[in-house]
Amino acid sequence: DPVGHYKPRVGEVGSDAAGQQLKFARAHQKAGDRMAACVYARSAFELVLKQMCNAKGALVTYKIEARKLDTDHFLDALSRWAESNYTKVDFDGVFKMLSLYRGTVLNPGSHSTPTTLTDGEVEAAICALEVFGKIPGYGKDAASVAGHLISLAAPKPAELMIACAYLRTATWRRIKAFAVDIGTPWPIGAPMDAPSLWAAIKPGMQVSMPRIAQRVELHRRVLLDPLSLQNMQALTKAELSSALGVIATATTGLPTAAKTTWSYVW
Repeated sequence: DPVGHYKPRVGEVGSDAAGQQLKFARAHQKAGDRMAACVYARSAFELVLKQMCNAKGALVTYKIEARKLDTDHFLDALSRWAESNYTKVDFDGVFKMLSLYRGTVLNPGSHSTPTTLTDGEVEAAICALEVFGKIPGYGKDAASVAGHLISLAAPKPAELMIACAYLRTATWRRIKAFAVDIGTPWPIGAPMDAPSLWAAIKPGMQVSMPRIAQRVELHRRVLLDPLSLQNMQALTKAELSSALGVIATATTGLPTAAKTTWSYVW
C-alpha cells in the first residue's frame, strides 16, 4: 500500500496454494521487491515439499511442535526417499537447482536483514519452483528432461541452469552403472560424489569407451565439476547442447557391456 505495509494475501478456497504463492512471488519480483518475492517463494517451496512428502510417503522427522518443522526437514526426507527409489526424475534435477538457494532466497533467516540477492538469483529460484510440477511432462528420464529444456526456442537462463542439473543427474546415473558393471572398489563409509567416482572409473572407461571418456572430460564443467551458482549462470545453450550429446552418444561399435551401461536409464 502507499505507506509501505504489506496487505495479507488470500488465495481462493480449493486453489493450488503453492501456485498462488508463486504468483505472488512473481508479481513482487517483477515489481522489484526482492524481499517480498523471496518470502512468497519460500512459502511456495515449503508447500511444494510438504505436498511431495505426502504424495511419495516420505518419512519426515517427527516434531511434537509442527511449527518447528522447516524446509530442511522436508527436503532431507525427500532426499532419503529418493536414494532408495528409482522414480525420482520428476524432481531430482530441480532439487539440485534449489539446493543453491537454501541459504539465500529460500532461507527464512535471510529475509529479516538486508541481503546481496540479485534479480537473477530470485528469478532462478522462482523459475525452478514453477518448473517443478511440469517436469514429468518433459520426459521419462533425466536426459530427456534436459533435452526438452535445452531445445526451447528461447530458454530462460534459469531453464538452462535446470537443464544443467538434469544433465548432471543423467551423468551420475551412468557413471554409477559403469562402476557397478566393472566392480569398482570403494572404501566402506567413504563419501561418494560424481568427480570422485569418475576419477575411479575413468581408467576403465578409457579402455572400453575411450571416445565417451574423452568427451566427458571435455564437458566436465557441465557434467561433473562442483556445482556453483556462478558457474551455472555462465552456461550457454550451445555448451549444454554439446554436453547433452555426450549423454545421448550413439553406442554403435561399442562392446555390448559398454553399450548397455552407457545407454541404460534408471
